[in-house]
Amino acid sequence: GAWAPQEVAATPSPGRAAEGWNVEDAVACASRFAQMLASSDGDAGDYLEQNRLVLQRLFGDAACDGIAQAVQGFDFDTALQAMQEAAAHRGVVIDVPA
Repeated sequence: GAWAPQEVAATPSPGRAAEGWNVEDAVACASRFAQMLASSDGDAGDYLEQNRLVLQRLFGDAACDGIAQAVQGFDFDTALQAMQEAAAHRGVVIDVPA
């Protein structure tokens, strides 16, 4: 198949990967999830399932699996801690309400 070059902005965002995957969007998604965990929101598991691909891309499969296991056990503190560690490992800052 012929490959057509896509239009690229003059100053592409450094957070944008080649496939149009946006790190800022992923971080916003993770921040929302972190807020749910911090407030022990029972919908956190559903949110994780809906956004799992994005979070896996951000944190890696192994970290995401650990987070998911903790959420399924309603251990939100552990899930939040695991997510923050995974974020730090990736050099990503996630805002979590104190």
